[in-house]
Amino acid sequence: MRIKSKFWLEDDRGKVVFGEGRRRMLELIGQLGSMQAAAKALNMSYRGVWARIKATEDRLGCKLIETSVGRGKDRGSRLTPEAEKLLENFKLMTEKGLAYSDELFESIFEGRRQGIKSVAPVLAVVGPAGSGKTSLIGRLIAEWAPRGKRIGVIHLHEEEIQTAEPDQGLLRAGAQAVISFHLDHLVVDLPGPSDLTPESVAANYALGSDLVLVESRRRLHLPSIEVFRLDRQKAPLTRRNRDLAAVVGDRPPDKPDWPHFDLDQVPALVDHLEKNVLGDTQDQEKIKLVVDGRRVPMLPFVKEIIKNAVIGMVRSLKSCENAGDIDLNIRR
Repeated sequence: MRIKSKFWLEDDRGKVVFGEGRRRMLELIGQLGSMQAAAKALNMSYRGVWARIKATEDRLGCKLIETSVGRGKDRGSRLTPEAEKLLENFKLMTEKGLAYSDELFESIFEGRRQGIKSVAPVLAVVGPAGSGKTSLIGRLIAEWAPRGKRIGVIHLHEEEIQTAEPDQGLLRAGAQAVISFHLDHLVVDLPGPSDLTPESVAANYALGSDLVLVESRRRLHLPSIEVFRLDRQKAPLTRRNRDLAAVVGDRPPDKPDWPHFDLDQVPALVDHLEKNVLGDTQDQEKIKLVVDGRRVPMLPFVKEIIKNAVIGMVRSLKSCENAGDIDLNIRR
């Protein structure tokens, strides 16, 4: 979710004096040189535009439009110096206000003010159905909560979830996504196979979490807590040692060197994860990538490549040799 900010001017009684609608009117009158032409471009009546401009002039106490009657090139409407200054100030207020509101959004909704990473590290909790993954996640949350950690959880469903027929009809009609919002949950239906990953879902929907746990019945290429049960499986789901964070439950017979914890050793498991897997999760994020409004998580070496390339190019510019913080936005 991203909240868009809009700005307007109010009088002492809280009534709107000037906003985006009035700004558009003045700009069109200035560009077209005619209140009648501006009204046509806005799909409004001349009387409606005139009434709004007049009301704004009365509330501001200054003239905004000068009208010349008669014939020739001097006929028409033009902005007064006061109107041009009003537009200039409103544009400046909007630009600076939007920049500040973005910072305020990150501070409040993404937890920057408390020094929490906006993109939380992600751990997988994997194991077959009925192995106790959900129970373990509950115990981990109960252990981390007193330590001041906020935990997000993603349930990765392997089976296809049947959605309501109206949603399917909208998708077949060509909708890019159908979002069902309820008081306690959010469902996003996509038209086909998606490139979403647990990391990208965590980056965009678990804002403010210190850690996100992903529950899955299959192995994931994430640091994983394997819930292993000899009565339910012959071998661990996790194949690569570098993906394994710890084994909980039974000890795999052919993996004696893997870090192992019983179900009643959750405090020791959390200590192990914080020391050997998570490291310091309180560091501020140094670089972030937002593509089409969606947060995109990056591996550490990718961050280094992008950071070094951007810093190198920016510092080669005149007056940017000692650039510190850099904000780069590209619109296409």
